[in-house]
Amino acid sequence: MPISDQQQTDQNYGTDDSPEQTIGDRAQPAPIGSTAQINDSNGDPLWEVTLLESNLNVNELIASENQFNSPPPAGFQFASAKVRVTYLGADSKAPGWDLTLKFISSAGTTHDEFDVIVVGPNNLSNVNELYNGGTATANVYVAIPIMDSAKGTWRLTSLFLDTEFYFAAS
Repeated sequence: MPISDQQQTDQNYGTDDSPEQTIGDRAQPAPIGSTAQINDSNGDPLWEVTLLESNLNVNELIASENQFNSPPPAGFQFASAKVRVTYLGADSKAPGWDLTLKFISSAGTTHDEFDVIVVGPNNLSNVNELYNGGTATANVYVAIPIMDSAKGTWRLTSLFLDTEFYFAAS
């Protein structure tokens, strides 16, 4: 699994069965700027996803983007994750449907973009399907707990695949 644009390991994403921690596990999330490779059920590369930015408070951006956006619930703030996705599969897939990026709080609670739906600039859900080699850069917006937000992580998964990859939130 690629762990950054400059550094590589010999491990495959989602296939390391060793009890030792590896970069990209929940206990040792990969740093911002890292790239995760998601393989299909045959072990062939399906997606490369790079977490380009993590902003843990985008309340003003969300409020100014659309007059109908609700404010975050009490004790929460909006966060964004900017990702670059590249499709490596044989056919085509829409990244907003196939990939999920959730925020895992330091308390272990999971938060996703459907908890509080807002409109933000360049949403991942608005990216059209990509064919082999197609790349897009987009954002995911999530309402996250304010308390200890910097200690949270972003969890990347793919539809129908039993794989997870964790990025640091700050």
